[in-house]
Amino acid sequence: MNISPKEVAYVGCGAVGYALFSWIPLAGPAFVGLLIGYGVGNGMMHSGRAGAIAGIAGSAINAYIIYSFGLFGALDNPALALFMMWLVAVYNIVSIAVCAGSAALASVTNSIGSLFNFDFGRASSDGVDYVICGSCGVGNMDVFDECKGCGKAK
Repeated sequence: MNISPKEVAYVGCGAVGYALFSWIPLAGPAFVGLLIGYGVGNGMMHSGRAGAIAGIAGSAINAYIIYSFGLFGALDNPALALFMMWLVAVYNIVSIAVCAGSAALASVTNSIGSLFNFDFGRASSDGVDYVICGSCGVGNMDVFDECKGCGKAK
């Protein structure tokens, strides 16, 4: 499993973003996942994994905040406190899935966008060929010697 420093950086920033924006129901985790997937842009597997890890780490940050301030301990009824914890856990599981899914989808749009050369300034008659990397599945221009996704030589 090859994890790039860029992917680690996006996971770290995404975890903080998830902790901040996950309070906006489903739209917050989707937004964070889109940013992670577009930034990582290394295929669906890598981006989806980065979105899921960021969501899990962001959920851990949220759990720390909730429990350090004793928000559920202030409830007089222990059954109600347990039910509220269960709701938060289920919501975070769904939000992690949304974050991972939107990250994977964003990486697909990033990859599709890189296949087309939209240069409206000048006309070009020479076509550029693309080669799919056998290791990670990312499309690379034929003029490059290394894969932009995993860095391996073609």
